[in-house]
Amino acid sequence: QSPYVQNRVYQLLREEKNPFVLLNLALSTEELFLYFPPNTHLEAPVELILEGTGISVPRAHIVVGRGSSVSFKVIHRGSGFMNSLIDVTVEENAKVSFVEKSTHSGTLYYSLRSVQKRDSSLFHITHEDQTAVSRRDFHAKLVGENGSVKLLGLSELENREAHTHILVAHVAPHCYSSQHFKSIVRASGKVSFYGTIYVHPEAQKTDAYQLSSALLLDEKALAFSEPNLRIFADDVKATHGATVGQLDEEQLFYLRARGLGALEAKELLVQGFANEILEQLP
Repeated sequence: QSPYVQNRVYQLLREEKNPFVLLNLALSTEELFLYFPPNTHLEAPVELILEGTGISVPRAHIVVGRGSSVSFKVIHRGSGFMNSLIDVTVEENAKVSFVEKSTHSGTLYYSLRSVQKRDSSLFHITHEDQTAVSRRDFHAKLVGENGSVKLLGLSELENREAHTHILVAHVAPHCYSSQHFKSIVRASGKVSFYGTIYVHPEAQKTDAYQLSSALLLDEKALAFSEPNLRIFADDVKATHGATVGQLDEEQLFYLRARGLGALEAKELLVQGFANEILEQLP
């Protein structure tokens, strides 16, 4: 292990409360360490393939140097039980983006831990449509002024489960965060969203946004949402919301009145619901 990785692992062990992250830190025997020197600009994304069968615990530590711009394509694939962890540090004025997709056929626990310094930005988008049971756990910490983080996700579920847990901690002032997650739930699928925005006392001028939306297409489909704001500063702009509903009957009637069949009209509205997230894929 490099000294950096050792220090990060020790820090995570001191701070971490999620049992699956602690399990990864305890059981993983190998980890990937990627360091991008200052002012590195990659034209093509780095592809991270996290693959395993049976029980697998892949882990990657990433450092994006000052003024750098890097993007990643994260692919989970395989079968069995996978518990993966990506830990990223974004230095001053650096930008990093992740597009995460799962073709894993078993149970997936995916955790992202990020620390962002002054004037840095992080973008992460997930498209979930295959894994039997998944849980994604994001912890983003904004420790430098003018940092920003944007987390997006779309889950399309049929007789499957997807759960999302998020904590965005605003430690420094003048930072921005956005969370927007949508779910399309069919048959007996189940989805949940638990999101928290934590604004520390010194994080004045925070601008934070959070929204989760679930579209239920069958009687047995279930959705749970719990948005949270924990604000300890007095000059803050923060909004959160959650919606759970079905297709709008008036919109369906409008489309059918113009010659579309029932199934075609339904799928057109579903696609319109999903496009707000899909259009933001890089």
